[in-house]
Amino acid sequence: MKRERTKEIRVLLFAVGLMVCVLGLVGRPVKVWAKAAKKAPEAIILDQEEVTLFETKKVQLSAALRPKSSNVAIRWISRNEKIAKVNSKGKVTAKGCGTTKIVAKTANGLRAVCKVYVLKMPQSIALSETSVSLMQGKTLRLKAAVTPAGAAGAAIKWTSSNEKVAEVDSSGNVTARAQGTATITAAAENGVKAVCTVRSYMQYKISGRTLTISSAEGNRTYYAYSQRAYGYGWYRSHGCVTTAVAIAASSYGKNYTPKDIHEGPVSAVYSERYAVTKMGGAGVLPQWYGKAAISVLTASSILTNMGIENRAVYSYNKEEALQEIREHLKLGKPVIIKVNNNVYNGRQLGHPHHSLVVVGVDESDHAICISPGTSTYMTSYTLSTLLYHHMTPASGKYMVPYMGDLQTAGGYILIG
Repeated sequence: MKRERTKEIRVLLFAVGLMVCVLGLVGRPVKVWAKAAKKAPEAIILDQEEVTLFETKKVQLSAALRPKSSNVAIRWISRNEKIAKVNSKGKVTAKGCGTTKIVAKTANGLRAVCKVYVLKMPQSIALSETSVSLMQGKTLRLKAAVTPAGAAGAAIKWTSSNEKVAEVDSSGNVTARAQGTATITAAAENGVKAVCTVRSYMQYKISGRTLTISSAEGNRTYYAYSQRAYGYGWYRSHGCVTTAVAIAASSYGKNYTPKDIHEGPVSAVYSERYAVTKMGGAGVLPQWYGKAAISVLTASSILTNMGIENRAVYSYNKEEALQEIREHLKLGKPVIIKVNNNVYNGRQLGHPHHSLVVVGVDESDHAICISPGTSTYMTSYTLSTLLYHHMTPASGKYMVPYMGDLQTAGGYILIG
């Protein structure tokens, strides 16, 4: 009995020994394979070499090992944790204003570096100007003060809401272009911004009897003829409207006086008689010819016969007319309008049935006008006041070559 039990123990010990031996043989190649899998990397590369952050902001850095089969741990280190910290997975957190380096290292001594710039978070931006009127062609430098001091001033981006009106460069230099209004915006990377409203306006210069308008389209010079200078008074057919035509035509190089247009050497081509005939009207002038002013209808035809492009409008909607005339003036081109002496805010324009040549709009939105009556220049009325309360439309059924009453004279002419 005792002998059999000893035999069983020996068999059991042999089996255990055999199992240990087998496991040893199998485990050896597993260890060799694992060791081969952890081949030392030859290079480490970061996805970013430089980053800029505002305080408290974060960014994730990624490191790639070469060859790709490398499978070793990467250690992340910040050279200055007061400026930026980094965790074990490469996430960087900006702590304080300044510059530091984030280093990714391997056990075999390889390293890659990312330079981190930490900026103070802008709280507000103040511009040197918040509203400015700027003559076309002129340049103004806008300065931006960022709070707190030392925040991301260099990162400010400048933009214009309408570059046709006002352009701005990367340094805040604003240049006025076409007439109108634009908003200049200075914005930091975190979205804080400030704005300046820029009004671009025309320049006008008076020298004796000439007026020069400088706009985005260039210079245009008018000669201010006076109907009184030719002894015709207010209501002659070669009166205010004819004189307005001569004034407007002078800016297109047509040097015809009001008398030339009606009676002088070019009368056969440019007279009202010719204009009426061209329109299919009567070839013989009425008996009261010479006692009444010509209408917008005839003035438009005279300009056409001079070779000057124009479009006459007799009846109109006030809002649409204001917009159309304003857009036309922005191009530096004149408009002839018929006006009356309606009382507005206790004031009268001065004449019951008169014509004005509107040549532009100044920085206060006042219409720059030339009055044929006395060759005077006017900037007394805002453009909207002038057009809404003093400009007179014509009644369609009364559109005739000569002015019989206010309705037959009304309207406006867009010239050029």
